[in-house]
Amino acid sequence: MFVRGTIGDTDSVQMGHTLHYIQSAPLAAGAATYGMTSLWRRAGTLRQAYRRHGLLGAAIAVAGRVPDGLLHAQWYSVHETLPPVAGPGAPGLETRRAGAADLPLLAGLGRAPEAELRERLAGGDRGYIGLIDGAPVGYYWFRAGAWQEDDIRFVLEPDERWAYDAFVVPGARGRNIASAMAIHALGELQGEGVRRVVSVIDHLNEPSLRAAGRHGAHPIASFLTIGVPGLGLLHERRTGARRPSLRLYRRSAGLTRRPPPSPAA
Repeated sequence: MFVRGTIGDTDSVQMGHTLHYIQSAPLAAGAATYGMTSLWRRAGTLRQAYRRHGLLGAAIAVAGRVPDGLLHAQWYSVHETLPPVAGPGAPGLETRRAGAADLPLLAGLGRAPEAELRERLAGGDRGYIGLIDGAPVGYYWFRAGAWQEDDIRFVLEPDERWAYDAFVVPGARGRNIASAMAIHALGELQGEGVRRVVSVIDHLNEPSLRAAGRHGAHPIASFLTIGVPGLGLLHERRTGARRPSLRLYRRSAGLTRRPPPSPAA
């Protein structure tokens, strides 16, 4: 569940200052090859965004490369999952709630340092770790209370949870691991009285959107935020609504709101 780009993103490595620290010709050639590959992938993302979402999708993809201080644009889908859910399992996968002893394993995946993971647990967040033959292959994190997404603070009901930072190691993808971990976690949460789980997924991240659908998540709204220094505009379209809503706000203050209700409510 998104958290944008964590399951299906193929362009998660930032180029940064790679070429500035290359001293040898072979390494420089390798860096140049990587740079061309990264640019090709980004061009592919732009083409895909245009093909699926027209000029708006292409514009958002381009805006994402503009420095945030000049222009800020984010387009994401709000999804909900209503337990219980069912789906195919992942042979050999063990999913369990993560504790303090699991933090070195999770940090070893390279997505977040151990200190940050320890803060998550101390703050009440819940993590689930997936293992095959004792080796970690992925995780899911959930939060209660409230979640800050871009300029919007979503305040949750006591029986709601926010799913975030879902990840499967590249070598284990395509084996239903993300879905199996989510189904296990959602079953435990339902047993503790959780009514629904909410998440956001980058509207242009097709692999993550498909992965979410495989374990029962479905879109309930789309949010497009466009910001310039000082001001932001929120365009919200709820599933089934006849027309979207627009709201202008000060970016320094942001917005506080509840997640959109379930279309079935």
